[in-house]
Amino acid sequence: MTRSARASWCSAVLVCVGSPIVRRAVLPGPAAALRSSAVSNSSGPRLGPVLSIGVTALVFALVHFEALQFLGLAGFGVVLGVLAWRTGRLGPSIVAHMTFNTVTIIAIVVSR
Repeated sequence: MTRSARASWCSAVLVCVGSPIVRRAVLPGPAAALRSSAVSNSSGPRLGPVLSIGVTALVFALVHFEALQFLGLAGFGVVLGVLAWRTGRLGPSIVAHMTFNTVTIIAIVVSR
């Protein structure tokens, strides 16, 4: 495998697996607000699920720095937020994010 191919595989793994996990670490405020809304016995402020999901989705879209894709990313952020709220866990939304990124990378590779 060439050096370029190894770098491409490494980048793909980082985008597909690392990015969703790192984003969870980078967005602790909105994620914590979402968690405190989803888990009834948690302490801290309760923003309510609609506001928590909305704020988290907007921050999710903003951290991608993609103006043309902002609305789509915000919509996907809402889907991830609702998934986290309905399950009461962040794991399923992280897996959904990983899956989305993986499908995107595969689509890019196949289209070339």
